[in-house]
Amino acid sequence: MTMHPRVPVVSMRLVALLGLANLVTQQRRVLAQAESPAAAAFRDNARDIAARVRLAAEAMPATKYEFRPGPSQRSFAELLLDLSDRTDYLCSRLAGSRRPSRPALLASASADSLTRRLGAVFDTCDQTMATVTDAQLADTVPLGLHDGPEVRVSRALAMTLTTAYWADIYAQLATDLRLTGHAPPEVCRRGRLMWNLNFGCDSGFDRCIDAKGMRGASPLVLMDSGNSVRSDGRGPYRAGASGVVGVFGGPRVGMLAEPRGGGAPRAITVDLNNPVPGDIGVPRGVHLEDKFFEMEAQWYTEPDYIMHSLLDIPIGTAVTAAQIEVNFLLDGAVHVLQMGPQGGGHCYSDGTAIHGVGTTRGTVRRESEARWVVDLPSGSIGRLFDRHLGDPNAINKGLYFVSLHFVVGGPE
Repeated sequence: MTMHPRVPVVSMRLVALLGLANLVTQQRRVLAQAESPAAAAFRDNARDIAARVRLAAEAMPATKYEFRPGPSQRSFAELLLDLSDRTDYLCSRLAGSRRPSRPALLASASADSLTRRLGAVFDTCDQTMATVTDAQLADTVPLGLHDGPEVRVSRALAMTLTTAYWADIYAQLATDLRLTGHAPPEVCRRGRLMWNLNFGCDSGFDRCIDAKGMRGASPLVLMDSGNSVRSDGRGPYRAGASGVVGVFGGPRVGMLAEPRGGGAPRAITVDLNNPVPGDIGVPRGVHLEDKFFEMEAQWYTEPDYIMHSLLDIPIGTAVTAAQIEVNFLLDGAVHVLQMGPQGGGHCYSDGTAIHGVGTTRGTVRRESEARWVVDLPSGSIGRLFDRHLGDPNAINKGLYFVSLHFVVGGPE
């Protein structure tokens, strides 16, 4: 008979009590969020501006940190330093806490030092503001405005002024980026409110003309055998089911999925274990993606941004596709496999760094009025880009062997 050590009753009770305490703490946090929507919104905005500024700091080359629009205006580095200093001050006043003591830092410090300081400052702000509730909005706090003496204002006004300051600083950073030839990157808020309503997380406006208009279609069948982009093994993808936002056929063909609620989310598998020898790609494993994915094929777009619709292809005819792309999240960031010379994001006014140099063009065959077959055969090559900084700042991750085959519309 096997003897098992006896767990002390006290330890079991302690574990139970700790579990109960953690549950109570989580419930209190949820309740505080519900009862204090203004304070919660302020904290969300602080996290959002921190993400925006971090991306802006990464998008600006370190050699351009001394750029200033005019002799009397602050440099990009000085703006970042001011943001750090004032955020420390403002958040400590809002929370009624002591201002953090940090080592002195000059605007001439390295780009890495300035961005690390920003991250630490916003982390501290998030922690100190965690206890502020809407019940305290009418309380007064000391605040120095325009470098003058401190006066007492309501916490609600102080929070509003802080939010306005952050927006103003980010606008100045974005202007500096544009003046130095860089598009201000957008935060990808998948699953959250998107302020700019730009689903692709790019910047700029869409200038392509889709004369035919997108058409819904269903189902999409993604073939697995021998391909590097495969299905989740659960059969056809259908619009409106298990997070598949849309399956479309017409000017372009493909699908978009952003699983949220309503059944087990659909997924795709992307094999990135086969980089093209002699290029910069490295093996990245076989990736199962169920948070966000999109794939589509386009015929081609004219230099004047008129899109040639797949609806114009005679039935029974195949054409070479100027663009096939597969979008998915990798390490939490939006990536795209680009196949063909027409780069993802080419429609947007800020341009795109995504390109198809060295990649393979697949084919689109129109089999009937509403059935298309997209094929990228074995041995084809795609280029991987990290596009989380926006398409104008997409980062080339190298060439990979890619193959896929999917059918949109018609009988299964």
